[in-house]
Amino acid sequence: MTTCYRIQERSRDPRELLNPENWTSHVWTGEVYRQCATCHGSGEVWTDADAEYPEECPECGGRGETEDVRRGISVCDSLEHLACYFADRHADLKDVVVVALAGDISEDDDWEAADGALLVYPTAIVRVMTLADAGLDWLREEDAE
Repeated sequence: MTTCYRIQERSRDPRELLNPENWTSHVWTGEVYRQCATCHGSGEVWTDADAEYPEECPECGGRGETEDVRRGISVCDSLEHLACYFADRHADLKDVVVVALAGDISEDDDWEAADGALLVYPTAIVRVMTLADAGLDWLREEDAE
C-alpha cells in the first residue's frame, strides 16, 4: 500500500475514488482503441459449436476493437512528481483540490506513465488539500501567465 496524490475538481466528491466502479482511466484527449480480446479483431464469435454462422461479438458490437480503458485511478507518487506532471500540461487549475490517498498499485500502466503517472486502486482518502496547503499554488500562477 502506498500514499499517492492527484489533482481533481473541487466539486467532485473524493469518496467517489473509493468506489471500484470508478476505477477506470481513459486517455485525456479522444479515444484509443485496441483489438477486441474476445473476437481477436474479427467482430464475430462462435457461440454455439453447431451454429452455421458466427454471431456479432457482444464485447465490441462487431467492430473488432474496443476502447482501451485501463483499471485504476490516475495519481503521482509524490507532491513533487504531481507538480512536475502538471507544470507542462497547462491544465485549468482554478477550482481544484489535491487528494492524498492510500492505495494498491494497479497492474495496468497509466497513459502518462512515461511522465510519472501511476494507476492505483484507492483504499482510503488520507487528506484533501487546496493547492496552497499542498505547496502547489504556484501551478495556478504559472497557468495564469
